[in-house]
Amino acid sequence: MYAPFLLFMFSPLQQQTKGDRYSILEEEKLNTNIPSIVYLDQVKAVSHHEALTDKIALALGQSRERAQALVDIGAVWLERDTGGWVRYWPSTTKLSHKVSKVRIYTRPRRFFKPCEHVDWSERILHEDNAYLIIDKPPGLPCQADNSNSYECIAPCVGRSLGLTFLRPAHRLDTQVQGCLVLA
Repeated sequence: MYAPFLLFMFSPLQQQTKGDRYSILEEEKLNTNIPSIVYLDQVKAVSHHEALTDKIALALGQSRERAQALVDIGAVWLERDTGGWVRYWPSTTKLSHKVSKVRIYTRPRRFFKPCEHVDWSERILHEDNAYLIIDKPPGLPCQADNSNSYECIAPCVGRSLGLTFLRPAHRLDTQVQGCLVLA
């Protein structure tokens, strides 16, 4: 009676998808001597995004393309001189502020079903000006992981439907499928 549930519960949820936008994160061999989180301390002289990406690539001993994929997936964080960490997004993060450290998640958590492979318009159950109810597929988290904020529900739905500032009103576990309210 419980066997199917147990099989599902112990099956791997973080299967990699070949050929997606971030497949370079799996294809390019990572130096096994590099820890899963790397901190860069000497970044105060960085004034533009390309220089920061180059510093990340150099620190990891990896290609610039892999460093850029880590930035794009949300695996790079900046510590401000004023205190606190912020996720580094080249389109919105201003490097003119003083940055004291960079934290890089070298092995970002990947999810079973990348959001590009889901037709979100077919998963809308209700939509109005205040909120959106969708049928969340299993394998995608409701909240961003520290190492991957690209593959979670709100940004996936927002990119697909052209909506901004979506936030989940509640949570469902990553492996659960069901109704999710985004506001």
